[in-house]
Amino acid sequence: MASVMHKVSWALECQLERDSDLSFVEYHALARLSEERDRSLRMSELAVLTNSSLSRLSHLVTRLEKWGLVRRERGRSDGRFTIATLTKAGYAKLVASAPAHVAAVRQLVIDEFSPTELDQLREYLSLGSTPLRGRSRSSDIGSSREFVEHRAGLTKVPAPAA
Repeated sequence: MASVMHKVSWALECQLERDSDLSFVEYHALARLSEERDRSLRMSELAVLTNSSLSRLSHLVTRLEKWGLVRRERGRSDGRFTIATLTKAGYAKLVASAPAHVAAVRQLVIDEFSPTELDQLREYLSLGSTPLRGRSRSSDIGSSREFVEHRAGLTKVPAPAA
């Protein structure tokens, strides 16, 4: 199983770099920020959600800032923490990158399962996995396919704010 997971991860990493000039963790950070109402998170929260150390995340956000995709600022109510915010350019990059990435994940992972297998996978992923994944919005997810796609990091990109 580890070999399969490694191959799928590598294929998705290559797809993102080829089609979007983003690494998987860069894409994942942009996607997680896009899911927040104000497209912002404390750096410490984003580190947990991207399975990164604060040091690694800081380097990643520095790159994303240089590219104009994210901005960093001190917390408004408490200056002891730093907030990462997805910029309009970052959101546009995510929206442009998402269709090819979602198609690749569906082709490599989701489409390989029958509806029954997706139900079993949903059940398996919901058993005690929340502490490993940080915050979960699985209660907002309906079908097994939507749940599995959400857990695989394939959440739908929210519509642009009016």
